[in-house]
Amino acid sequence: MKNYKKCCSFTTWCMYKFLVMFRIFWTVLVTVVLSCNVVTANNVRIKGEVKIQALNDSTALLTFPLSWEHSWREGENWDAVWIFAKYKRKGVNEPWHHVYLKEKGHKAVGGEGLPPMEFIPQYTTEYWPLRYDTLFLGRRYTHPTTGVDKKVVPGLFICRKKPGTGDINIPRVSLEWNFKEGDLNLDYEVTLDDIRKGRIEVSAQAIEMVYVPVGPFYLGDRTSAYSFVSDAMDQAYYVATDDEQTVYSMGAIASGTDWEKSWTVPATYPMGYTGFYMMKYEVSQEQYVNFLNRLTLRDQKIRIGDDWDHLKPGDYVFGQKKAEPYYRNGIILVEKYTALDTPAVFGYNLNGLNPRNYPDDGKSIPCNYLTPEDMIAYLDWAGLRPHSEAEYEKGCRQRNPGKFYADRSYAWGTPEIAPLNWDLDVVNQNREDEQVANGKNSNGASSGVKYPAPVRCGAFATGTPDQFMSGASKWGLMEMTGNVAEIYYNADEGKDFREDVFGDGNIWSSVSTWNEDSLLTLTTFISYTWNAPDTNYVNFDQVIAYPTMSKRGRMMYAIIKHKEQYRYCVKGPNLYDQEGRYIGYNVTTTLKVPFPTFSWPDTSRMFALKGGSFADNDPDLLAVSCRKQNQFFRDYTESPRLKHIGFRGGRSVPVRTITSGEIICGNMQKKDTAFICDTHPYTISEYLQGEDDAASSIYSWEIDDGSGWKEIKGSNVKDLVLDRVINDSLPWKEYTFRRHSIATHAEAYSNEVVLCIPGYTVSGEGGMEIGGFDTFVNLMVNLGTQGTVFVKWLDKSTDPTGVWQALGTPVAGTGVLPPIEIRRDYFNSYIANGKNGTVELLVQIVLENGCTIEIERKVIMDTYNTPGAADPILDIRDNKTYRTAILADGRIWMIEDLQYDFSAGTGYPAATHGNYTVDHIYADLQGTKKLCPDGYELPESADWLTLLQWYCKDGDVIDGTTFPCFDGTNLFDPGLSNFINGFFGVTTGSAGYNENSGYWWDKDGNLFGFQADPFWGKLIFGPESVDPGSQKNEVYKVRCVKTKKLN
Repeated sequence: MKNYKKCCSFTTWCMYKFLVMFRIFWTVLVTVVLSCNVVTANNVRIKGEVKIQALNDSTALLTFPLSWEHSWREGENWDAVWIFAKYKRKGVNEPWHHVYLKEKGHKAVGGEGLPPMEFIPQYTTEYWPLRYDTLFLGRRYTHPTTGVDKKVVPGLFICRKKPGTGDINIPRVSLEWNFKEGDLNLDYEVTLDDIRKGRIEVSAQAIEMVYVPVGPFYLGDRTSAYSFVSDAMDQAYYVATDDEQTVYSMGAIASGTDWEKSWTVPATYPMGYTGFYMMKYEVSQEQYVNFLNRLTLRDQKIRIGDDWDHLKPGDYVFGQKKAEPYYRNGIILVEKYTALDTPAVFGYNLNGLNPRNYPDDGKSIPCNYLTPEDMIAYLDWAGLRPHSEAEYEKGCRQRNPGKFYADRSYAWGTPEIAPLNWDLDVVNQNREDEQVANGKNSNGASSGVKYPAPVRCGAFATGTPDQFMSGASKWGLMEMTGNVAEIYYNADEGKDFREDVFGDGNIWSSVSTWNEDSLLTLTTFISYTWNAPDTNYVNFDQVIAYPTMSKRGRMMYAIIKHKEQYRYCVKGPNLYDQEGRYIGYNVTTTLKVPFPTFSWPDTSRMFALKGGSFADNDPDLLAVSCRKQNQFFRDYTESPRLKHIGFRGGRSVPVRTITSGEIICGNMQKKDTAFICDTHPYTISEYLQGEDDAASSIYSWEIDDGSGWKEIKGSNVKDLVLDRVINDSLPWKEYTFRRHSIATHAEAYSNEVVLCIPGYTVSGEGGMEIGGFDTFVNLMVNLGTQGTVFVKWLDKSTDPTGVWQALGTPVAGTGVLPPIEIRRDYFNSYIANGKNGTVELLVQIVLENGCTIEIERKVIMDTYNTPGAADPILDIRDNKTYRTAILADGRIWMIEDLQYDFSAGTGYPAATHGNYTVDHIYADLQGTKKLCPDGYELPESADWLTLLQWYCKDGDVIDGTTFPCFDGTNLFDPGLSNFINGFFGVTTGSAGYNENSGYWWDKDGNLFGFQADPFWGKLIFGPESVDPGSQKNEVYKVRCVKTKKLN
């Protein structure tokens, strides 16, 4: 877990992964370059001088102290520091050159408490042609220019070797430097004597990184504009490989089942499947100043552009106003020198005061006004590379999720966003402890009187391990949403960007790969007078101007002097002069020559902006999958310097596969059956060791319940011990397990084992309700194995610390057990006696293997609203007795159907067995016959409506809808069930009445009844008129109400 703590030296809360403290980048020189040896920074620090010690004729030891705060490593995700260095001769106006390290021999020497650290060298190919200004090629040279491409180490990552969290403080980092490698040796060989006599100065650099692990993920969300989608347009695009693949994107909105665009992305383009390191923060102004101050004057002018000639010391470099900082970019020109080719010096001065380069001068603010060309130059210089838009999304997504993000979401993984208000939320402005307060997590779509601008890198971090609150991605990357919009290679026009080409530490030669087998066609003229045998040689001469510069910073050429036997040449058509006379012909041949292929293309349409910025009021632009700005620079002839644009970079690190140990179930097979609980744990263990031993690997167990692989939290052990109930939703379920072993940039997956786990289901998860017209509710239990169910109860409202009391009789068996009735009269608390309230239930399941499972449920009881009992009435006409009830309006109703037999007169059928026609009702209405017992009468329509309204309580709606259960005419469930329970004296819901329908007469000859409705699947109760002609012989029931008293 990424822990949080209160840092002793600061007043802000810190956290290991999401909390960003102050600064990201640190530079220390053996000699003074700016105004002092040590420029204060935070988070990652190299304090003091870099010491150089010669070890032998080609190797020197570079030592320095290194520290950073809130480091973490958990499972397959960790933070790291990218370390690289520059060197030059003291007192000589020459470029800074890149330090190439040795592959081994690097150490971290520390005191007590330093965790094991790991050094991970990274490689870049140094192409031999770049060492020369001119290449001499062809057979006519006795010694043509040749060389061998070499793998060099431009830098390395240092990180924790094992899981853990906390600050890192290394008193001595020792790096072995091969000083015979490097650009300086092209013109001036670094010697052992130079090292011993201190003629070489070194600048060590460090950048905080986050490792985003290898694995599949969903690209797109099928919601944001031009999002990546699947071929079927039913979900996002699933990236399961870095091989060549066909991708799809939708239009501005998802429409139907058709995607808008499809294309093939080559295997060399980084689709994000391969693991990679990414800068934890956007490049800061301090980082960019350190870069500018290590360039030649020529390259400084290129990076600044047209403004160079107009800048004077003290001017602000970026923005429209040179006399003041613009959009919080405080980079200034400190000094220009008149000496030929002497580089200028840059600094930062956001507050506009002297001295410059102080902690409140904005050095920790992201550097805006940057272009794709600036990004390429900086990352080449740092030995890194740019990222792709797919890698940006991977940095904001989960690895191998069970489903894709169906909503527009931001870097922290939710569709909610809390943009800051500049007037209220940004505290300690310009300082190193600048912070965004009040729970805000984004600098985009912001508000406030002040103009929007970038905030300090990591200013959103809080003291809570919550991605939303800190504005962090799952992997710990900060400000991936908002602050400055970041430059990435898009996947369509920029698909030729290669993930396997990294900067080599200098910016004088273009970033490229060199194909040493490029075929160059050579042509020469053969005169008609030439009549030599086929074995004679033909001479070819040609000069190539290469589209790149050498590592000396000069234009590159190839002078070709080649010869080829005539018989191997290709003869062209005859040539004639202007007068038509035959003069000869051309012949051609081919020659393999080294030629560059540009691997970081820089055409404007290849670059996307991702993540949105402080200047974007449209929250859609801040969404992870939004591609509205996928070709942002397309319409510019040259990249503009805009207030809201910056970048970050990193390196991809292919993961090698190692052999996993074999795992097995507890029965020594690969499949088993077991019920698991804390008292009966189950172990899946390794029985055959592989390369993923405990000394070199960390473990993470995964489970697949049928919905995809998921990590089991806290399972960083070699053997998995399951000690909790896993299946609590089905009687039986199969689960598959495997072990994921993770070494640094290496992984292994074990074989899979299967557990068949019996489980259980217990109804009432959301609470069981005994309605106002019910006397009990059923608790249903389904067991996958033999067990006994005990139910206990407790009324916490009257006895919060009391003892659980047994309820009912235990039920034993397997499968679906008989319903367990939870009756009102089981409880002796006051809740059952007419009041609303809740009773806690404890369901204990004791299985035959001894496991005991306890599940808590709640019984929510409404006030018991059954009609009050009234005295029965005696019908003296036939001595029949009827039960009655008093309702809420005070009316007394018969709760049994009338059974009075009588004749309505000549020509009318007799009323028998409680069945009455409309003529019987009219006879009662006209006074010729009286249906009801003395003191009672037929109910009016208003009486029925009052009855219905009473049973449909205020606020009740039809199940699954927002419609009221009584609409003025019809009564729907739940009101209908309440009516039937009360009207018929049953408590089992509508099913308690055995008829599919029932109808009763009112006083005026209308019917009120209920019937099954096929559309709603409910019972509908309402009035219905009767045609005295066609329906005169239909018979229905009668209920009587006590006669109203006359005032």
